[in-house]
Amino acid sequence: MIFLKKFISAGILSAVAGAFLCGCTSGTHKIPSAPMFDEPVTSEQSSAVEVQSDGTIIEPQQGVFIYDKVATLTNTEFDECNRYAEMLYSKYLLNTAVVITDNLQGMDAESYAALAYNELYDGMGSGLLFLINNATQDDVLYKTGHCQRFIDEVSERDELYHATKELVVENYKEAILIMLKLGEKCPMNVVDNSNVFAEDTAEEFSAALADCANSVTLVATNNMSDIPNDELAKNYYDRRFSGEAGYLVLLDKKARSVTAVTQGELPPEIAEFVSAANQTAANNDFIGAANRIVSGFGGTPLTIFSSEPETEVPSEDTDTSADEETE
Repeated sequence: MIFLKKFISAGILSAVAGAFLCGCTSGTHKIPSAPMFDEPVTSEQSSAVEVQSDGTIIEPQQGVFIYDKVATLTNTEFDECNRYAEMLYSKYLLNTAVVITDNLQGMDAESYAALAYNELYDGMGSGLLFLINNATQDDVLYKTGHCQRFIDEVSERDELYHATKELVVENYKEAILIMLKLGEKCPMNVVDNSNVFAEDTAEEFSAALADCANSVTLVATNNMSDIPNDELAKNYYDRRFSGEAGYLVLLDKKARSVTAVTQGELPPEIAEFVSAANQTAANNDFIGAANRIVSGFGGTPLTIFSSEPETEVPSEDTDTSADEETE
């Protein structure tokens, strides 16, 4: 997690006219500390902080992604920011939120952002939460899952600097959009919640799927819930396509299986290559399974033959993104 104090940025802005003399600016930054695949905040962690009487700091609302607790945005600004966040939530399958507050309930900014994400999304899945902190001026971008892999530290720091300049002049809408647009650095057609693909491999698969005649999204996960994979895939499908034609392919690393859904029944020719991909995944060859999906939909498969994951997945997997889709 990286944060930048607004009062520091204000000092920077006042010195901009002379910045060319030294060619640099300074600020306070902090390296991201959230785990790559985030766990919900534990009761032990949350019990040590002061929260509201009902035990929560954020009350989730259907279709709401911007939580302006100090009424800084106009209705028009709110609608624009909320629409963009909803686009990330549906098209990129990123759990997305912005919280604006002047009361951290006794926490530091990082802890507040983590707890807010936990309350909004049960601490699960891939996502980002931008905290605009008017209490102590430390604004935080909290990231989980593959957002941590695809939103690099340099881009995050640069965009947070630009967003902070907008916040100093109370241009909240522009600051929010600057930070949320970092979500577009994640691949649109591959959502890797299980760390099964390297970053460049996920991006190449996403590009290959984009070239297919059909609209296809591949979600890689470890289903630790009681929700069957076909139901989980349907939940993702409804969220991603929302009445549009398309295909959602769920690659479950834990079960070593592939499931695909669309509107109605799968056409026989598609069901055939999905079944072949499922058999390939059963042999622990997830890249091979993804290649079967790409080629089956008419795309160009990747010339990668090793499917060994970058890291071992622990026995108690921290990616429980399956649970998030029980809307």
